[in-house]
Amino acid sequence: MRVRDLPFVRAIDEGRRRTPIWLTYVVGILLAVLVVQVLIGAGIRLATGHSTDLSSFASQVIEGVTDLWPIVIVLLWVVLYERRPAGSLGLRDRRWWARMLVGLVLGGVLVTLGALPSILSGQLVVTEGGPGTLDGTAALGLVLATLPIWLIQGSSEEIVFRGFLLQRHLYSWPAWLAVVFLAALFAFIHPGGNLLAKLNITLFGIFVSLLVLRQGTLWTAMGIHAGWNMVQGNVLGIAVSGEGRDNTLVRLAPADGSSAALTGGEFGTEASVYLTVVLVVVVAVAFVALRRHLARSDDSAATGPAAGVAAAA
Repeated sequence: MRVRDLPFVRAIDEGRRRTPIWLTYVVGILLAVLVVQVLIGAGIRLATGHSTDLSSFASQVIEGVTDLWPIVIVLLWVVLYERRPAGSLGLRDRRWWARMLVGLVLGGVLVTLGALPSILSGQLVVTEGGPGTLDGTAALGLVLATLPIWLIQGSSEEIVFRGFLLQRHLYSWPAWLAVVFLAALFAFIHPGGNLLAKLNITLFGIFVSLLVLRQGTLWTAMGIHAGWNMVQGNVLGIAVSGEGRDNTLVRLAPADGSSAALTGGEFGTEASVYLTVVLVVVVAVAFVALRRHLARSDDSAATGPAAGVAAAA
């Protein structure tokens, strides 16, 4: 079976219209992310006095509110313009909650593995927060309260990139080109970061894309994205794409004289070479799993009822 023949990709045929690829960028990135999300976020921050505050709990709540809009816009576009069910984006799954829970744990484990060598070698050390911050058990309540915020944020980016954009590109482009191009585009629109950070974010995008194709659903990928960011930012206290958090169970920071290539420096673990190794491994595992899934689908088709009838004839 080809990737293009997977039910996740062919779900586009359920609609009356197919969005032209150029228009997916306008709807999914320009309109949903760069215009509506940014403008609404800027408006709320100005109105609430959080225009320069990016690390407090209140700021995270604002992020959650603004991250809802790309989800709303993409789902409305699919339903009203393409005339197909919203669930066809990869949201059909009776055990969605279990997949998301597994994803949350997996995302947290992966980003922790990327930081662990720096922790064990003393390049990442425990520090104290400044005024207005909470650490340890005192922060537990606020840390748990960030879970739905991270779920919204992770789901927003996955629905736009691994749902709406990836699905449409796979329908028309070679699978490898669609996966790699959109993963690189995903990294490009993330602000800041050096080339190593861009590479790691691209590898993350490739990994979750392969996982979505293997499972035919976005739920695990959404959980991974949320667990990754939550554990990195509000559990380990490491900057998430360059942004720190006021409330965290542990607060880790690069030690004096440490290597930014190993710790990720001010950008966080996403700019660490250790994480590159972790991501290369999981990309390879996901690729092999997808290849085996496609091969099993071919075997099932070859030994199905129709093949049996043909052989008997």
